[in-house]
Amino acid sequence: MVLSHHQLVHGAAPNYGPEIRYAAIFRLAHADAKENGPTVMSDIWREWPGMRDVVTECGGTTPLS
Repeated sequence: MVLSHHQLVHGAAPNYGPEIRYAAIFRLAHADAKENGPTVMSDIWREWPGMRDVVTECGGTTPLS
């Protein structure tokens, strides 16, 4: 299983193997998604308070810091 975030850099890649490559895509949403609105698009840690603390402790910044 791979969970990715909307700000993860990604792109298409060719399938050189003989097997068909399958993907199942689910759109997950935080319980407070409607309340948070589009602010999560510029603050990837908004819905993960514990991680905001870690980022701050490591010298990084978040929009909510």
